[in-house]
Amino acid sequence: GEAEHRRVKIFYAQTNKNRPNLQIARHERRQRLLNALATKVGQKRRLGHTVRKSMALDFAASEPLPRTDPSQHYQMSHSTKYSENLIKWIQICQNFVPKLKNHLLARILGGDAHAGGAIASGASEAHARTIAFVDDRIYKHKTIRFNYTTYDVRRKQDSCNPRTQANVMVGNGTGSRDDKDKYPYWDARLIGIFHVCILRLSFQTFDVLWVRWFGADDRQSKWGLKANRMPRIGFQNAENETSFGFLDPNAVLRACHVIPAFAFGYDNNGLLTSIGRPRQEVDDENEPDTDWAYYYVNMCVVFPANQLQANKVKVG
Repeated sequence: GEAEHRRVKIFYAQTNKNRPNLQIARHERRQRLLNALATKVGQKRRLGHTVRKSMALDFAASEPLPRTDPSQHYQMSHSTKYSENLIKWIQICQNFVPKLKNHLLARILGGDAHAGGAIASGASEAHARTIAFVDDRIYKHKTIRFNYTTYDVRRKQDSCNPRTQANVMVGNGTGSRDDKDKYPYWDARLIGIFHVCILRLSFQTFDVLWVRWFGADDRQSKWGLKANRMPRIGFQNAENETSFGFLDPNAVLRACHVIPAFAFGYDNNGLLTSIGRPRQEVDDENEPDTDWAYYYVNMCVVFPANQLQANKVKVG
């Protein structure tokens, strides 16, 4: 309309005056896409479609992180700006608080803190009830960074968040190094990143990752470079008690990249509309509450395979 020239002037003020026409066009396109997305979400709400709840912060949420100290394994914010009431989460997710208490108790008592929230050895539910959350709140965060060492002994960093880059890997503590065909890692999908403040004899703060666990496909007998196969994994069935759990960020090795195994089709894995699937996994409007049945873990090797063999380095 007649006021359109004002919008162009606003966009011009946001450019660096170097080739402004191109920058104005980019601003206009970005605004148009955001408006279309907002319209689509509004239509779903008016039609009564379920708008997925999420433990992740919105893209527009501001939570800047300073530069990471390379000696730290991970970095995340400890801001209290974004919080959730635990009483509400008891209604949304029945086992959320009990599993969280069991996980924290395992870390306090020195048990297995990344085994799906199992209670530490020698502990009981009575011990878990001694944990009290300060103000009954948990504090959400946008991203977490992991520092790790690459195969060629260089420092590298992965930035993970539940919205886009949400897959991480940890060491499989039950695996045997002698079994070369056994996948030696556990993979998980981040659902939420948060920290909690508790009272148990003293005031303590814990960083926690809420995850949905993958499981290795037992039908795959071999994987690796020699077998020309990538490891195949799939989400655990939701009826499994350990399909969801909590994870100590210190246990994470690094982020991982998984590729949908399209040939195996879809599977809801016993999970319907749930906060455990905060975003639509399958790009099919007729199948909004499904996952890909299996995924391939994308192996990334720095050196060529022939160089590794020349150096007698075993892979897979």
